[in-house]
Amino acid sequence: METYKPLPESVTIKDSAIHGHGLFAIESIPQGTDLGITHIFAVGFHNNYIRTPLGGFINHSDTPNCHKVPSHEDSHLTYYNLRTIRSIEEGEELTLSYTIYTVKKSFKVAKNGECPVVDDNTRRKELDEAMQDYDKWPSSHTRKKLAEMWKNKWGEDQ
Repeated sequence: METYKPLPESVTIKDSAIHGHGLFAIESIPQGTDLGITHIFAVGFHNNYIRTPLGGFINHSDTPNCHKVPSHEDSHLTYYNLRTIRSIEEGEELTLSYTIYTVKKSFKVAKNGECPVVDDNTRRKELDEAMQDYDKWPSSHTRKKLAEMWKNKWGEDQ
């Protein structure tokens, strides 16, 4: 039985000149390498995403060497994988252009400001506001769930 490894073999966490800690290549990584999942969409978590170690330690750059690849439309989960956009040399920090947290702006947020109000206690006005932007939600699966909740709660299509 293989033990769980939170990072790919080619990456480690070290102090970063960009911010705090970052992800660094401990060997050369070819262009186009899929390093694994960084974020999983989950309503109620901070910014509505669960961050994996890859997502938690990758730092922002305006000239990144990696990009995030969204899950396939048919996936039951919405998630992002980290993929290199060029070859990365040993010792080089892996970076990403941050965009994922702008998704939060599409949601009506709860009193604590962290999770969208789309649960069974959602009031019609709040759900109506969320539905206005549902095409900006990260996956067709999430949009279908919201539309289904709307129909079940009020018996009409959005």
